[in-house]
Amino acid sequence: MKKILIITTIFLTVINCKKSENSENQISENEKNILLKKIGAEIIKPAFGGKIFGNLIVLQRNPSEIYVWTTLQEFYGENNVELGTGTSLPLRINLNGNPITEDNIVNIEKPGDGSLYGKDIKKLFPENLHKKIENLPSSKVLMQMTEDVKNHPIK
Repeated sequence: MKKILIITTIFLTVINCKKSENSENQISENEKNILLKKIGAEIIKPAFGGKIFGNLIVLQRNPSEIYVWTTLQEFYGENNVELGTGTSLPLRINLNGNPITEDNIVNIEKPGDGSLYGKDIKKLFPENLHKKIENLPSSKVLMQMTEDVKNHPIK
């Protein structure tokens, strides 16, 4: 009986830690829209005169930074069905406190291209995110986010 109680206690502690960890990384829909608007304005320019759509996944958040993976895609043409410029990458967004507002976004940092990418990941992101960033491009989560991007126009 004691073993069952101990195992149950350990299990519930682990579950509560996971819930707490996930809730710390949550952002409101309003904060997400603020981030996407700022990211869209700074990271990508429509090359075909279309509209930018985007989505993001919060990798980690603290009062001075939020680490996200974002996917941005331009759609143009009649009913925004043609694909234009697009990108999908991790970003470090430096904040001046909480909550996330346009005024609290200090700057957005992205890894460089090519040979700079790996070095910049190590420089910009905490070590606990390196593997996650490495594996995310092939993950089902990112594939689903990329498919859903058309449902999120950046306003």
